[in-house]
Amino acid sequence: MSHGCFVNVNVISENERARTVLQAGVERLPSFGTLWLNYAVVREALGHPQTAQARRKAESLMTPAQRAHPVR
Repeated sequence: MSHGCFVNVNVISENERARTVLQAGVERLPSFGTLWLNYAVVREALGHPQTAQARRKAESLMTPAQRAHPVR
């Protein structure tokens, strides 16, 4: 048994769960830039092609202070 493979599968399933939760969040609260930023980070980790679009949405909604000090 490869523990490395087990860890990788576990991380992927956690990232998929995070993506599902954050996707529901941006659908319900589409004006929250930090939510979009977190959604973009998870999409990037999963290799989704539309990550840049989510990042642009986050940047357009976040204040300059939020962009300077994002809290994830």
